[in-house]
Amino acid sequence: MNYKPICLLIMILTLLLLLTGAAAATPVNKIYDLNDLKNIGNTDYKDEWTMDANYILMKNISISDGIWNSIGNQSHPFKGSFNGNGKTITFTEDVVFNSDSGGYGLFAKTSGNAKLENISLIVEGNLTIEDEEGNDNFGVLVGYCANSGQITISKCSLNLDEECFMKGNRNVGGLIGRFDRGTVENCVVVGDIETTNSAAGGLIGFMNLSDGNVLVQNCSAFGSVATDKYGAGGLIGIVKVVSDQINSDQIKIENCYASVTTESKADGGTSGGLIGELWAGSVNNCYATGNVTANIGFSGGLIGQVVNNVRTDMKVTNCYATGTVIGLKKGGLVGKISESGWYIDDSFYLSEEPEEGDFNDLGNAVSIEQLKSIDAFTVKKEDDGFIEGDGWSISSSYDPEKTWFILEGRDYPKLSWQYKAPSNGGSGTGQAVVINSTDEIPDLTDNTIHDSSEIPSLSEEDDDVSKSGYDVEDNTGPDWKLYLIIGIGLIVVISGVAYFLNKRNGA
Repeated sequence: MNYKPICLLIMILTLLLLLTGAAAATPVNKIYDLNDLKNIGNTDYKDEWTMDANYILMKNISISDGIWNSIGNQSHPFKGSFNGNGKTITFTEDVVFNSDSGGYGLFAKTSGNAKLENISLIVEGNLTIEDEEGNDNFGVLVGYCANSGQITISKCSLNLDEECFMKGNRNVGGLIGRFDRGTVENCVVVGDIETTNSAAGGLIGFMNLSDGNVLVQNCSAFGSVATDKYGAGGLIGIVKVVSDQINSDQIKIENCYASVTTESKADGGTSGGLIGELWAGSVNNCYATGNVTANIGFSGGLIGQVVNNVRTDMKVTNCYATGTVIGLKKGGLVGKISESGWYIDDSFYLSEEPEEGDFNDLGNAVSIEQLKSIDAFTVKKEDDGFIEGDGWSISSSYDPEKTWFILEGRDYPKLSWQYKAPSNGGSGTGQAVVINSTDEIPDLTDNTIHDSSEIPSLSEEDDDVSKSGYDVEDNTGPDWKLYLIIGIGLIVVISGVAYFLNKRNGA
């Protein structure tokens, strides 16, 4: 009998097992202190610490240096993963962010399939950038997320002390300066943000999509945003595209809200409670409560200006705004529409009598009482050229299957992910529980982020592990070198058995 085919098959299966094990055993570099953090991507520090490696934060870290050199740059962006592990990175003093190129932030630039998650940033001083007048893309987490691959930023938070601010030139966002492709989800920002030029947002300063997809979901922002020119948005400053091939499904802002005071100071400036300028995409199930100002420009409770120069289809669905709007051209929902090719569906703003300037009627004007009634959101509206729809996914008590809930007569609608269960577990009566549904500024000093229960945390034993003696072999996950040794050993043994059997049988 010829044993060669059987042994060859066994060897192939062993090799596949070896490769699978090695892939599953991707090492994770552990960050214990400020020196580790500064050396991400520095292979002179450790051979395995490349820009496409995986990292996890093991301890809370304080940054008291007056200058932070951003990780990565234009030609060598960060492409790996960074898991904050629910720990905090605190800027304890005023900090000037420095960068070779690309952007300014904890990370200067990310690209490829980079992943940043579970990162809590606390700021106790003012944040600025080097050469403030001439540089763009400033976010405390990352300056520039490039248009390549599919970048993911998830469960990250920023808390600027109420006495502090961050200030940059252009494309300034609380977490992200510029974001061109990928997903941002379950993130929250608290703080005051300024630009000396244009495009500032509570979460993201500027988005510019040329291909691929962008999704921003389940995010919120609190505080204030101001630009010396245009594009001030409570959540996002400017959403822009460079191709008329982009459709509304490629840019989605969903299930987000902002409680941010926004101001655009320039002639012809744009300011919006959620987005300053929207050039393409869809805004679904979002709301804004902050006051909006563009004294000699365009201001909207939700969106400052819709600019459809590239003729893409655009839509605003199931949204509302409640803030006071001040501007030369203004609207309770949208300040100005520049072109056709868009529609508003089942969206509302609080009615008011404009004191000065032109006030448009884009969207549904409702009273305070109506906005606190579920009927306003479940009754089909007549089509008047702008508004049509089948009602919202909403319940008068918390229902995880619904997008919204409302406490009838007591408050405006809130997104279901904002639900907070009562600490006492309820009364046991079977009645709908009363929840804290107000847009309170969250306390982020305890690493509390949306769905924080899902953020992995180390045990006390792991958290107290000493730094001495750790290296790549000490990284989380199985050791790929062990898989390699076992695999080679099996192949040698199988080859020897095959040789012996075939020789014995005269094959």
